[in-house]
Amino acid sequence: MTSQWPKTKLVNLAEFRNGINYSRQNAGTGIKVVGVSDFQNFTVPQYETLSQINPEGVVADEDYLREGDILFVRSNGNKKLVGRNLLIKNISEDVTFSGFTIRLRFFSDEVLPSFYAYLFQSPIIRQALSHKGSGTNISNLNQQILKNLEVFLPPLDEQRKIAEILSTWDEAIRLTQELIAAKEQRKKGLMQRLLTGQMRFDGFGKRPWRKARLSEFFHEFSKKNIHSEELTAMSCSKIYGIVPQTVVFDKRVASKDTTRYKVIERGDLVYDPMLLWDASIGFVDTVDRGVISPAYNTFKFDDASNAEKGYFKYLFKSYQFRHYYKVISQGTNIRRRKAPAEAFLGLTFLFPTAREEQRKITATLQASDHEIQLLQQKLAALQQQKKGLMQRLLTGQVRVPLDKPVPIPTLTSSQAFIIGLIGMYQPRKHDYPTSKEVQKLVYFAQKETGAPLDHDFFDWDYGPFSKTLQEQLSAMDGSLLSGVNAGERHERKEIAPLPEAVAAAQAYFAQHPAAQTQVDRVLKLVKGFETPRRIELLATVHRVMVTKPQAAFDDIVRGVHQWNPHKQSFRKNQIREAWNHLRQFGIDT
Repeated sequence: MTSQWPKTKLVNLAEFRNGINYSRQNAGTGIKVVGVSDFQNFTVPQYETLSQINPEGVVADEDYLREGDILFVRSNGNKKLVGRNLLIKNISEDVTFSGFTIRLRFFSDEVLPSFYAYLFQSPIIRQALSHKGSGTNISNLNQQILKNLEVFLPPLDEQRKIAEILSTWDEAIRLTQELIAAKEQRKKGLMQRLLTGQMRFDGFGKRPWRKARLSEFFHEFSKKNIHSEELTAMSCSKIYGIVPQTVVFDKRVASKDTTRYKVIERGDLVYDPMLLWDASIGFVDTVDRGVISPAYNTFKFDDASNAEKGYFKYLFKSYQFRHYYKVISQGTNIRRRKAPAEAFLGLTFLFPTAREEQRKITATLQASDHEIQLLQQKLAALQQQKKGLMQRLLTGQVRVPLDKPVPIPTLTSSQAFIIGLIGMYQPRKHDYPTSKEVQKLVYFAQKETGAPLDHDFFDWDYGPFSKTLQEQLSAMDGSLLSGVNAGERHERKEIAPLPEAVAAAQAYFAQHPAAQTQVDRVLKLVKGFETPRRIELLATVHRVMVTKPQAAFDDIVRGVHQWNPHKQSFRKNQIREAWNHLRQFGIDT
């Protein structure tokens, strides 16, 4: 992106120094040292967690850090860390830096270190640091590469204003992360007390808990896909649960021939026997039917057990059961131990005899989960907004006024909803959604949530499309949005809200919680389909489903393929994945 700012090489603004090299003999107490491990997810060092060394004989006067220094990772086994930076801020004690890092210290009075710390985090600088511009991660960074790096040199007042704007987002992100951590810690405590009977609800205190065995509630099964049904290939993940492979790997990794795979259905329990020790276990809750590797253990819940099935979702993630998983996992290799189904089903635990108590425990933990999920969505939206702001502010694409505060615009409910939806959506391949994705997001919001929108959608080459929506977006371009009227092709054109529009939309959502609920539903509806092509598939299948209510799956496939020749590129298994996904939200059921 062309900028009106001048450029200069870093060598004209700063000096550089490699960090100290020290041995294990220097470990101990004395002064703190910033190492590569301290760069993980931070922009400022966490001084309280830094390691210490004895400085005698290894630390010179020039090796101490000062306020405003910036550290870079020089080399590391993880290429993604190379080039990452930390701003030295609020330093109040002696701190040095390790040999795998480089210190940048500005000598120019034309720069603000906090602005350049943000600039060095941006994609434009990461790309500039890439080896010979190839776009691959560099293996090593040295002083010469940094000295020759060309950077923008905005006026100092503009640097300060941009840093202030981005620091506002950083503070909001930090506070949200702290709140999530506190809520997660609270949930862990609740699980520990509720699932062991340490804390009882009123009315249940006198009802005893009994010793139960998992085999009373679950039995193992193995149903092979002998008829080669085209079902969604699933994976078992500690982080994601039982989800389509495309969610974990961004692609399907199963072979075309899935006759040896197991068929699983909504509500089945699955675990990875080689990774159960790490709590790789979960229920199928994202598809009605799918296939999964025969290496996994699969179980059915016994409805006749008269137990609350949702209770086990939390029991299987409890401290008690995490300990059990390690006990029953067998093998000499600590990371490749196998947990047999017989041992799993033989696990015993204390269980509430009253089903109503089981329900109340489950509902309490579900409410805690919901609180955390809402905060995580807010965090993701803030991070996405900051990413887009950095891209536009740090390149001069959007200039900030310096003489007066940026006025917060007055938005219609439709404008506020669209801006919020764009800001909270997390595309997989871009900073912000493309024009095609915005069309589909608004389509789902209007058709499935009752959002304050009123657009006519028709069948376009790339799925449902609204001319009136495109006209509204064009009218918002420049004042509330950027990118709508750019020259790129429709599917590549990124649309981003301007900072003042984001602030106005946030105020709207704070006053209209129902709108936030509507956006949350849209984001859940498109989860796993956050690319231009996949959201096109989802919207196309949705359009066919609502125009052919209660149609059989083969009729849905025909409807998609008859849309136009382009739609014939969607394979049957992809259409089934979208169809199953939409049906779990009650669409066409």
